Amino acid sequence: MKKTFFILTCLILLLIFLIPSILEEANEYEQGEIIFTDWLSINLLEDVVFENERHRQWATDINQFRNDVFAGHPRFFSTSVFTDIEQLEQNKEIGFRFNESLATLINQVPELTDFQVKVGLQSSAAMLDDNHFVFGSRTLTDGSFSFWEYLYKYEYPLYFRWLYDGFYLTNAYEKFEKALNHKLVAINGSYDFSEQIISVLGAENIYNARNFTADSLNAANILRAIGKEQPIVYTFVNDGGEFFSISVDTYYTREERASINIIDNRAYGDLPKFYQNSHESMWFTLIEDKGILYIRVRRFPGGTGAWMELRRFIADIDKDDIKATIVDVRNNLGGSPDKFSFYVALKEITPPDMLFNFINEGSFSMSLHSALQLESLGAKVVGMPSGQNINFFSSGILLHTLYYSGYQFELGQEFLNNQLRFRIESEDNIFRPHVHIDYTIDDWINNRDPLFEYVVSSLEG
Repeated sequence: MKKTFFILTCLILLLIFLIPSILEEANEYEQGEIIFTDWLSINLLEDVVFENERHRQWATDINQFRNDVFAGHPRFFSTSVFTDIEQLEQNKEIGFRFNESLATLINQVPELTDFQVKVGLQSSAAMLDDNHFVFGSRTLTDGSFSFWEYLYKYEYPLYFRWLYDGFYLTNAYEKFEKALNHKLVAINGSYDFSEQIISVLGAENIYNARNFTADSLNAANILRAIGKEQPIVYTFVNDGGEFFSISVDTYYTREERASINIIDNRAYGDLPKFYQNSHESMWFTLIEDKGILYIRVRRFPGGTGAWMELRRFIADIDKDDIKATIVDVRNNLGGSPDKFSFYVALKEITPPDMLFNFINEGSFSMSLHSALQLESLGAKVVGMPSGQNINFFSSGILLHTLYYSGYQFELGQEFLNNQLRFRIESEDNIFRPHVHIDYTIDDWINNRDPLFEYVVSSLEG
């Protein structure tokens, strides 16, 4: 009894000692909200000596960009979203780096081209690790290209994919056939090319980084943004572990690409459903010999037209003919919010335990919201991990326009602050499938889809 009393007394004394420091720390982070607000009172132009009118105009736009982001981005404008002290501390650190990068950029303007200034703005945006937020996301007020569109306007005739353990060249102009299906190891001698690209584009986790890097390895202006000037030398490794390189010095617009003979050196035969009808945002079919209703969504379309067309398609199918249903959102970066209530109809026509959702590292934003809805209906999520920072999932958009340059950017005002918070691993922003299946270069070459094969084997028992 005395021992118990002694322990309780010690605990009470410890709490009396700790409570003031706990309250003090809490007050410190309550003041953190004020600190974020105080950043708005800082004027980056205060001590700047403008060398010319161009310098003044760009500096004014950069300062406006900074103020709008501090006033509206979820990392800064509302600390209530982030309930833990560690997250608040991280936001504060990112805010200081963001502020310093733009202050430095203002002073560097006279030495930079307009393109380099825009890269500097996008690189600052990338510090926020929010892929719903990019600089120059909309067309300019005069109707010309947005900066984001411009980054991807010109392409070298090489197309890469992340496949299990690296970036592989999967499609190319016939001149570069020898590099097809080999792993990329360096660009212009740099082995850290992915980190360099992500320093400009930003990424919310390692899986986003892989997908965004793969889509950017042929983008002439992105390579230019990280200092890779022509000719671009891509270095690969062959099956024997030997390095070899190809040099590329000609790029094309996406429209011009249509006239170029692009090859892939895959095995002869039908492509997996995943690669068919690549021009459509949504398509579907009943694979009659397997009894599989296959629905491929490359991007969630606005409105209800595509869903209504799917409803009509399903209405004409005998329910007994459907043995399994697949909703495939691999490489789907999101799109308009859709009426996922339609998924209930899929559950009703699909036998128990035979509803599947395919994802990969390219599934992002609305795709993961879709996966969560299907999962709640009993679907099995199959594929590779993906993920995102759920606090940056935005649906209400505020559009900002920089005064002199006319460049526009969007800031989200609403957050997917619901079940997805408990599904995504907050430490590294990862959404893991129930069944992890990798897609390899051998699968690509031989036209196999291991995820589809998993469903077939499930049907066969």
